[in-house]
Amino acid sequence: RVLWSVRRPFAADGRQFPGSHYGADNPDRVYRMVGVSAAHRYRIRGRRHPSHPTEDDLSLEALPGPGLWGQATVRLPRSEIDLDDAGSFCVTADATPAPWRRNHLQLPPDTRIVVIRDTLLNWSHQIPNRLRVELLDGAVAPERSVDEIAAAGVDIFERSVTQTLAFFAHSLHTWPVNRLVAFERAVEWGMAGG
Repeated sequence: RVLWSVRRPFAADGRQFPGSHYGADNPDRVYRMVGVSAAHRYRIRGRRHPSHPTEDDLSLEALPGPGLWGQATVRLPRSEIDLDDAGSFCVTADATPAPWRRNHLQLPPDTRIVVIRDTLLNWSHQIPNRLRVELLDGAVAPERSVDEIAAAGVDIFERSVTQTLAFFAHSLHTWPVNRLVAFERAVEWGMAGG
């Protein structure tokens, strides 16, 4: 399933839904995630809204656990995703290498999540891409016990806290009081220092 992890409150079918957050808010992006395993093959279909104006407003990233805090190991940028005339696209994701393959995201062995980023420059009229994911093949994971799920949750929580504290240490605690320094990412895309 595609999970929208960081979103503003919304209403649907006469019901009010609170906002949900994981990590930090980013006013320019919509983050959605798909839990994956490199032992499986997936098809991610999407359709872009006509309001998307740039070539780099969509990307798919393979991340190790625990999730959005993980450093992306592989990225599929918008420039490597072919669209049809209606703005629809289809991306495959699995462990096979991706050099010179368009519309394919390689999943390294430690991949646990595919993050799909939509960058919106104007929230008053831009709409995130529609997304759907299909499991194409791979063994069905065995059902986990309540204790196994709880242990996995504790592990994810511990790694998230550790990575959050490392982020704060780099961005805040090593600098003088009342001075905020941009968190630099060692990547060739995204906003410098963002």
